[in-house]
Parts: sequence; structure tokens; C-alpha cells
Amino acid sequence: MWISKYWYEKLPALYAAAALLSLAWLGTPAAFSATLLMAAAALTAWWRYQHRRSD
Repeated sequence: MWISKYWYEKLPALYAAAALLSLAWLGTPAAFSATLLMAAAALTAWWRYQHRRSD
């Protein structure tokens, strides 16, 4: 694996935190980027949930 397991497990939370921080620091101009980061967090979490459920 090219990324350590520690960071792999934390990735959705990091995406969500980056979205919230970008909104807090940059405000409305960062709304589009924050939306994309939140979508990445949700999609990554959903993929992992689906993969773990299928095992």
C-alpha cells in the first residue's frame, strides 16, 4: 500500500476537516471547494462501508 494504514483510515475525516477549515478561514469564496471536499469525504466513507460490508 502506498499510504500508511493510519492515514488511510483517517482520510475521510481529513477531507471533512479541510472543508470546514476552508469555510472558516476563507468564507463564501471557498464554498465550492468545501463542497467538493465534503463530497470526497462522503464518497470515500461510502466506498469503504460498501467494501467492508461485502467481505
